[in-house]
Amino acid sequence: MRHFRSIFLPFVAALSLFTALSASAAVHRVSLISSSETHHITMEAGIPHPDTDEMVYKDLPKHIHSPGYKAFVFDPKRLAWAAYDKYGFRVAHGVANGGADFCEEINEPCRTPVGHFTIKRRGGPDCASSQFPVGTGGAAMPYCMFFKNGCAIHGSPYVAEQNTSHGCIRVLTPAAKWLSRYFLKYGTHVIVLPY
Repeated sequence: MRHFRSIFLPFVAALSLFTALSASAAVHRVSLISSSETHHITMEAGIPHPDTDEMVYKDLPKHIHSPGYKAFVFDPKRLAWAAYDKYGFRVAHGVANGGADFCEEINEPCRTPVGHFTIKRRGGPDCASSQFPVGTGGAAMPYCMFFKNGCAIHGSPYVAEQNTSHGCIRVLTPAAKWLSRYFLKYGTHVIVLPY
């Protein structure tokens, strides 16, 4: 039975992570399942900029119900990330953007995968893409921290006020350096909220 639970619970956590979305697009209720109980995060969506209708950065909550483990949360609607300790306290946060609705150079959608992941691979300040630019690779991805296939959290000198990446989560380079050094180790939880 224990072996079954150790395999089944992460699967359940991934499937039920985004259950109970409210009828309003402005609020998400997110369920995180640990070995003993269900935890919830309630987050508002980003706020449209009055002049452009673009979503603008808005902080994620300072405290959430404790998931029982460290978690990096990215909200593509808020254009924001936050790092939470195992007690649910926000220890760092900042601006971010994710994958675009559509990438012309590969002729397909390239949104960041939504769900619950863990850090699988990491690179240093010289980390670079093997896929982009298409045909040559080499795009800078300093302090890359991969969580699903070719998708990583990585540094960028500039973070646009809309989701424009090829699926990665871009944060400012000093933030990526801090996350890599102090927070996002192998196995650290990464939660990507819905678009």
